[in-house]
Amino acid sequence: MKYYVSTAFLDTHEVIEIAKAADDLGYHGMGIPDHVINLETLKTPYPYTKDGKRRWEAFTDWPDPWVMIGAIALVTTRLHFVTTVYLPAMRDPYSAAKSIGTAAYLANGRLELGIGVGWCEEEFTLMGQRFDRRGRRTDEMLDLMKALWQPGGPSSRASSTRHRGWKWNRPRRTFPSTSVA
Repeated sequence: MKYYVSTAFLDTHEVIEIAKAADDLGYHGMGIPDHVINLETLKTPYPYTKDGKRRWEAFTDWPDPWVMIGAIALVTTRLHFVTTVYLPAMRDPYSAAKSIGTAAYLANGRLELGIGVGWCEEEFTLMGQRFDRRGRRTDEMLDLMKALWQPGGPSSRASSTRHRGWKWNRPRRTFPSTSVA
């Protein structure tokens, strides 16, 4: 059995020390959740509680998962990392691929990209993305990011002429395995 520590609802200032202790104590990994925007009030019901209310306070810390993973990776040696869960459909695919790739490089093979399609329509709206297209956009983003992570970047087959004539500045080495929630 593998044990993980979740960073959800922890004080961001304490996560590094908790990660060091988890690494020393033999935990397998850390789960790092993600929300870009944490709104004070929501119209969208939270799907994982009976009453539709979220489990956290409106202004709970949600640090950037890739910055957090990069920081933790540099102070641990064995600890693995998984996002619980990252929502690529809300993001720009090039910035996301670069951030994820950099974190994967710093983690030296200890990163798993856990993704989902999201539940909060207001968060998608504020990020300028259509909530009703999140599933399809997630599929498209994963295809593009995987192409970006390949040596040489995307081929001309990947996305018509959009990628011709430029060189992708991709991080080196290991890229994350992907699991879909």
